Amino acid sequence: MKAVFAALSLLAACEVYDASLLVSSDASVDGSPESCATMCSGQCADLTSDKNNCGACGVACETGCSGGLCTPTVLVSGLGGPHGILVHGSELYVADHASIAVQEMSKIDGTGLKNFATSQLFPDRLATDNTNLYWTDDANISTSPGGTIEFGNFDQTTDCAINGDAGFLYCYNLQYLPSPYGIAVQGTNTFVTTLDGTNNGPAPCAGLYVNAVVQCPTFGCNIANCTGSGGPNVIATGTKLASITADATNVYWADTGAHVINFCPQPSCTGGPKAFAQNLAEPFDVVSDGTNVLFTDRGSGTLYKCPTSGCNNAPTILTSSLTDPLLVAFDSKNAYVTSYSGGTIASCDMPSCASGVKIIAKGLKAPYGVALDDTYVYWSEEGSNGGINQDGAVSKLKRQ
Repeated sequence: MKAVFAALSLLAACEVYDASLLVSSDASVDGSPESCATMCSGQCADLTSDKNNCGACGVACETGCSGGLCTPTVLVSGLGGPHGILVHGSELYVADHASIAVQEMSKIDGTGLKNFATSQLFPDRLATDNTNLYWTDDANISTSPGGTIEFGNFDQTTDCAINGDAGFLYCYNLQYLPSPYGIAVQGTNTFVTTLDGTNNGPAPCAGLYVNAVVQCPTFGCNIANCTGSGGPNVIATGTKLASITADATNVYWADTGAHVINFCPQPSCTGGPKAFAQNLAEPFDVVSDGTNVLFTDRGSGTLYKCPTSGCNNAPTILTSSLTDPLLVAFDSKNAYVTSYSGGTIASCDMPSCASGVKIIAKGLKAPYGVALDDTYVYWSEEGSNGGINQDGAVSKLKRQ
């Protein structure tokens, strides 16, 4: 009776088993297993901690496995609120918002951390034309230079005398913008969203560039104190703007206050903006790869997709199961989303997310920016209290 009871208990405990596991209560003394939840390649595996079978058979981790998730590699920690990140070549660039610097490091192991640009005013989002790095300084103050767009070439060899900044390796492209946030560089044009309804720059700036989508040539839009000609061109205005993206045909941006994604022909928005998707809750990030546009809706926890040709204001819902989706990065294989208040990184398979959304990292401190290369996904964590505690980090995880 004792052996029968042991066998029945074994059957209840095992999801995967064979007849060789049905042993008497005394069999464990010779090392034979009494139970096994999961078999992978003929071997018993604990999917919660097995580095070679993490969460599912065959999912191999580089570092370790905990709770069924691969352990991320922390490239650098102790940062003051890192926001936007960008991969270029072997380097990873980060806008360290609270530490008022744009920094770079090795994307391989985080070594060589150094300042790319110092004395910034809350650097936030990054963009590139593959030669230069561009960023927004999300400020709105009366002292020079206010909210700015700046840039520098990646090898930091070009002096900015061409823009009147002789002796500097990074240049002002725009000055005295009221809290510039989103930025997109396409061809010879830069597109920026501003977030404030007032401009706290010098007197000539009052009322200029507020709640606006502005465009200017990649070079030569640096008009000090909002005076003179040749300054930025306001191609649209909005209510409460967020991210912006551009492809060879259009420029797209999120208007959180109006609950829409708008678009218009770039660079000058001829014909004015039109709704790309509307009746959204809280649209925030928008990204185009020239074929499809993906955008996040923080209010509804949704990730949407629409072809660049348009979808009659009926975008495809890729998933509506996210918590506070902030920024998104995608390619033909996967989409990755940061969950700011949820503390997670989520992924799904493109083009349709048909196999569902997977949480690939959790327990994070306000994950913000996200970037990809062919092998890894990288993200920034703002840290606690908006970076005041200097506990932000940049991490990576091998793509599955």
